[in-house]
Amino acid sequence: MIKTTVNMSVKNLKKMYEKTSNLSLDAEMQRGSGQWVGKGYEMKRSLLINSLLNAYPIPPLYFQKTTTDTNEILLSCLDGKQRLSTLFDFVDGKYPLHPDTPPAKFDDESYVLANKYFTDLDAECQEEILRYKFLIYCFECVEEDDEDLISEIFFRLNSGVPLSGGQKSISLVDLDTAKFVKSLLNDKFFLSLMPAAPSLVRCALIVQYSCGLKLRISLSLST
Repeated sequence: MIKTTVNMSVKNLKKMYEKTSNLSLDAEMQRGSGQWVGKGYEMKRSLLINSLLNAYPIPPLYFQKTTTDTNEILLSCLDGKQRLSTLFDFVDGKYPLHPDTPPAKFDDESYVLANKYFTDLDAECQEEILRYKFLIYCFECVEEDDEDLISEIFFRLNSGVPLSGGQKSISLVDLDTAKFVKSLLNDKFFLSLMPAAPSLVRCALIVQYSCGLKLRISLSLST
């Protein structure tokens, strides 16, 4: 496995995500979008913006890197999806900052953030958000066993995060199984069988089924 580090701005990451197909936030093992949406998360989202502007430490991002036959670089987010989607949504004006958001202080100036959408912020704050650079760790598979290491990296990165049962199940299987499970989550056949089951419950059931199926296939081939 090849490991590299890069620094990329919010502006460039957003451009890669929206204007090209070079950045994906939907890695097979990733949780769905919207984990920081809803009651109780308004301040968490706002404090991310506040931390960025006040130059407080923000955890790095972790990407899987793939180089195509045409030497095009593709990045898939292993950890940091909620941070990026929260920032992108704020820049797009999808939510205002919490009324109790503390002010930002940089360059000997103080800036009010409370209740403001991105376009309501002072120009200095807007520029500071867009030019903020994340430290990014990239992992590129070069051998067949490296994909199992990607699964292990994802599991360890999220070992301190309260993942649901279904999300933990995804992180414990190999990459091929994770892809298989993700393709089934929205399959019409499985939805018709479990229409009322939340997606993460369906996810856990499918993981159990697919792992059991793989085990039975393996046993039959060995006999």
